[in-house]
Amino acid sequence: MHVNQERIEKYLNDIVTETKDLHSVLEQKEELILQDQNFLRSINYSTIVISEAIVSTIQHIPAKKHNVVFRAYAEAFGKAKKFQIVPKYLIEWLESLADFEICFCITTGGLMMSCFWKTSVPG
Repeated sequence: MHVNQERIEKYLNDIVTETKDLHSVLEQKEELILQDQNFLRSINYSTIVISEAIVSTIQHIPAKKHNVVFRAYAEAFGKAKKFQIVPKYLIEWLESLADFEICFCITTGGLMMSCFWKTSVPG
């Protein structure tokens, strides 16, 4: 099977588009972001789309080039390392991000980002 270049381009386009959207929202004053639910939803949505596109890209390439089946997203990083899909340092960085969940909390002091280590990683 061959890598679907259109699919990869869509994933990469999603990453670029949502990253630009995140930057435009985060350029706003913090008070404005906190007062506007649409800004907060935009941050949440963009973060999810970027994460999904990264993992989908990493999953698609070995699935098509090496006929590898994935049971869970967590397997994507190990298989990407094994088949050298992207540089090792990038996979290790992405793995470290997958080991925690990010929670955006609105506090009286403003927007706070908290990271919680997952108790288990599927796979």
